[in-house]
Amino acid sequence: MAARKGKIDRWMGALKAVAEVLEQSREPGEAVAVALDEIAKASGVDCCWLGVVDEKSNRLIPGGQRGFTPEMIKQMKSLKLSPGVFGEMVQSKKPLYLADIAAAPRFKLTSFVNAGLHSFLAYPVMPEQTVIAVLGVCSRRKGEFSQELADWFTSIYNVYVLAGQRNVLLKEERREKEELTLVNKLSRIITSSPDIREVYEGFVEELGKYMDVDWAAIVYREGDQVRFTALFTRVGAACREGDVVPLKGTGAEWVIKHKKPLVEADLSRKRKFWAGEHFLQLGLRSIVYLPLMAKNRVFAALIVASQHPNAYGERELSLLYHVAVQIALPVENARLYRLQSEQQKALEKEVEEKSRFINILAHELRIPLTPALSSAKMLVAELLHRGTEIDIQLAKNIVSSAVTLDSRLSELLDFARGEMNLLRAEPHPVDISELIEDAALQCQAMFLDRKLELDLKIKSPLPRVLADEARTTQVLLNLLSNASKFSPEGTKVVLGAKRKGDELVIQVKDNGSGITPEERRKLFRPYQRVKAGGPGFPGLGLALCRQLVELQGGRIWARSKPGRGSTFSFSLPLAGEK
Repeated sequence: MAARKGKIDRWMGALKAVAEVLEQSREPGEAVAVALDEIAKASGVDCCWLGVVDEKSNRLIPGGQRGFTPEMIKQMKSLKLSPGVFGEMVQSKKPLYLADIAAAPRFKLTSFVNAGLHSFLAYPVMPEQTVIAVLGVCSRRKGEFSQELADWFTSIYNVYVLAGQRNVLLKEERREKEELTLVNKLSRIITSSPDIREVYEGFVEELGKYMDVDWAAIVYREGDQVRFTALFTRVGAACREGDVVPLKGTGAEWVIKHKKPLVEADLSRKRKFWAGEHFLQLGLRSIVYLPLMAKNRVFAALIVASQHPNAYGERELSLLYHVAVQIALPVENARLYRLQSEQQKALEKEVEEKSRFINILAHELRIPLTPALSSAKMLVAELLHRGTEIDIQLAKNIVSSAVTLDSRLSELLDFARGEMNLLRAEPHPVDISELIEDAALQCQAMFLDRKLELDLKIKSPLPRVLADEARTTQVLLNLLSNASKFSPEGTKVVLGAKRKGDELVIQVKDNGSGITPEERRKLFRPYQRVKAGGPGFPGLGLALCRQLVELQGGRIWARSKPGRGSTFSFSLPLAGEK
């Protein structure tokens, strides 16, 4: 009775020791070695072993042993599962017990018999109902093993399986944490600059800490082509950043179509696409293509390659897939940033070329106009002394036409600058009363020549406004000039100004034929000529007025009815009161 109790105590102590080691250990080899040592010590058997089932090769591969002779080790290495008792045990999933292997004709391990062994017990290790290994013990005594030992084996097995499952879960958890850490780190790298090319090398270097990366690229789809936007290589390159190649027949085309990753395990054995030959010439053997998607559309592909075959297994592919999902949006934003930058550069170049053209045009037009205007003025002065009235009038017509041409040329150049955002205004506090009076004085002669009355109505004192004197004067002169052109002789044009809220409104009211609502909607559009009892409003003058007023923070509008004249108004913001 005491002996039996001592045996049970030894078995329970061994079970506890195995459980503790399995709980702490994360390496399967270490756990097997400890389990075999404890089994041999506690059970008093002469040898024990663990064989791993390999159904593909039909073998029981040695995983560890204690007490084996060289002959036993050699025979176990060549042991086949079937036909034989081990194959039957794997199929039945039941323990195998033999009281004397020498008397068992179906037992083929002659080296065990030659070593003087008799009792034999083998136990199937089968987590999730599949036999993955066989745990066995042998003794030189016949009929040695009892049901108690079989039950103890069951306990050892259960502890081993539970610990193994725990280790699998721990490894899976550790792997997921590592993947998450890497994905977040790579995402931070990619988003650290709007230009991927600036950070791509650091991105690939970090990725290379977790897998083999000798060549990597991001390619964008552009119609029936792909563009290499970011490129990293340790093996040279057939393409450079910015190069464009046909999309058809490439791995990028495949992932765009199927929206899932693709792995080519060994390019030296099989190449799916025409680019595979170029990769192989660079010394690359395995490659993986991953789609980068936005709004369920593949817009680009991440391509990673290695000099080693079969470099990208299930673990690497899973990690790359999560990386591709995480970086897709930053990569798409980088693409849009690049397009915007390119468009901005093209626009700036276009504006620069247009500005240069306008300056050259202005210079070329004013070269002959300036001496012609000066000569016409001198001719008028000369004819006033000795010319006829007809000669004088003709000379004045030349001066007037030259002045009008110079004014139209200035309008055209200013409007063109406004269209290209090159027109400038510098608003600052201004005494608007003085500005309005000066403009009226400049137009007085024009109104007298056309037998019109200019009535100045200003509610003094007017507050100071934020305005650019030259640009505001330009608007006033344009509106007054239009009013004088389209007002009948003997009528009155009213120039007024008054405060409304936080702005000052300036108005020019005439008694012309008026404008229809349909034509009024076209007034401030460029190149639109509106009929108003004459040849039509200028095509650019009012459009330029709108640009000039808006540059100063104001607005411009018109009110008119056919037969009842028109009122043109514009506003300017008030200057802050101290």
